[in-house]
Amino acid sequence: EFFRKAITKDIEPVVLPENLIEEKLSNDYGKNAFYSIDDVLAKKIKEYARTKGLTDTMIYFGAYAILLSKYASKEVVYTSLSLTNRIHPEVQDIIGMFVNTLPVQISVNGSVNEYLANIKELLLNLYEYQEISYADVAASIPITDSSAMNTSFVFQADGDKKARLNGKEYTP
Repeated sequence: EFFRKAITKDIEPVVLPENLIEEKLSNDYGKNAFYSIDDVLAKKIKEYARTKGLTDTMIYFGAYAILLSKYASKEVVYTSLSLTNRIHPEVQDIIGMFVNTLPVQISVNGSVNEYLANIKELLLNLYEYQEISYADVAASIPITDSSAMNTSFVFQADGDKKARLNGKEYTP
């Protein structure tokens, strides 16, 4: 039900400008770009997030969605988010991949506070449903081509944060 409300129309691939990423990063499977920020800026972002009741992931995901929106020249963008999927205590200390990737639709509009509040609500809801497989989600939403989800946000969080939704505490 959450995904049917959160993704309201068929997913359109994000089409980025051809010259966005240098050709040397190109291969037969697509293009990748990795970015990093210095420690001073990272600390300022973390402090800002804490004053607004957000996590680092929420801030960086919000910035990522804005970036996609600007490059694709669309107010509504589709992407996916990788979640750690370690919500059960018995798997938290086990080595291995429990990652799940879920599709999201983001509308990039409103004031900064409204936008970040929407990002927070979206991500906290995704954490709530992180055990649902991408295949199950794709079957329940208006998606005609599952390969249309061509971008993904992956963020290596430092794990020192907590977020609350409906009285539950999450560690994204």
